Amino acid sequence: IVTEWKRSKTELTKALHAEFDNDLKKWGAEIDDKNISIKFLSPKILFEPAKSTVRPEFQIILNNFFPRYMKILDEYKAIISEIRIEGHTSKEWKNKSEKEAYLKNMELSQDRTRSVLNFCINQIGHKIVKELLWARQRITANGLSSSYLYKTNGKYDKIRSRRVEFRVRT
Repeated sequence: IVTEWKRSKTELTKALHAEFDNDLKKWGAEIDDKNISIKFLSPKILFEPAKSTVRPEFQIILNNFFPRYMKILDEYKAIISEIRIEGHTSKEWKNKSEKEAYLKNMELSQDRTRSVLNFCINQIGHKIVKELLWARQRITANGLSSSYLYKTNGKYDKIRSRRVEFRVRT
């Protein structure tokens, strides 16, 4: 069972690369093989500062990305326990203490993930998720504030910490 699970996980990661590698750079995104996630790392495209409405640029990306993503995941549904849309923020909030900034960013990241989920389901994915009942039972929106800061060369990266990830848990 473990061998089959590892093989399927590796195949899923390869399928994501095959489908999305040509788009990642223009989307400001990357695939994290270890965590089976696609990270959208360009905050200027995602949302206005301190806002949760999905920007038109990100809507275009999601229109292209989400149906293709769900089609791939449907092939691996037997090993998928959760499809997480994660919202991440930097650790700062203007004129706030560290604790206050964390809490404000938690609220913001939760609002943002719900906005992304709402857009994906209502705008482009209603038919997809309706057909893939298993997916509706597994898609979650998770705001994580600054709990998982992005690091570049071991150093805190304020800009890339502000991201949205689509992560598969197996």
